[in-house]
Amino acid sequence: MTDNVILAGTPALIGHLTAAPKIMVEEYQAKGLTKCRVDGRIRWISGKIEEGSWLIIGMEGSMGMALLDKDNKLIHLPRDGKFQKARLKPGKEKWKLIKVSGWARTEEPVFFLDGTKWNQAGPGDLIWGHVLGESIKLAMEEI
Repeated sequence: MTDNVILAGTPALIGHLTAAPKIMVEEYQAKGLTKCRVDGRIRWISGKIEEGSWLIIGMEGSMGMALLDKDNKLIHLPRDGKFQKARLKPGKEKWKLIKVSGWARTEEPVFFLDGTKWNQAGPGDLIWGHVLGESIKLAMEEI
């Protein structure tokens, strides 16, 4: 039984030691709706390299990710850049997630997956698809 615990933790240990982006993505996918940050280094499309910490919003495809930067702007990897090093930092809080069929208007800031990429929406904005937020309130009006 002890061997299973050691083996289950091996990928996480290797990911932490090597800061391998692929292992970080696998760890993130296993966390479900847990709010996670990623600490690491990104090489932007411009060639600039930045070290930092980003809030993970969600996956885009099998290896793409949407992250929130320090200016609360969504960035999309690998379109905007690529991780050189990445370590997952799971939090204690969980996201709320719902699926909206058709269109709805949000009353709170949320993120929504339009089928291929994550988007941000503020109060009064139209949303659709999978909606993620700290809390989710939809306006009860006909659109």
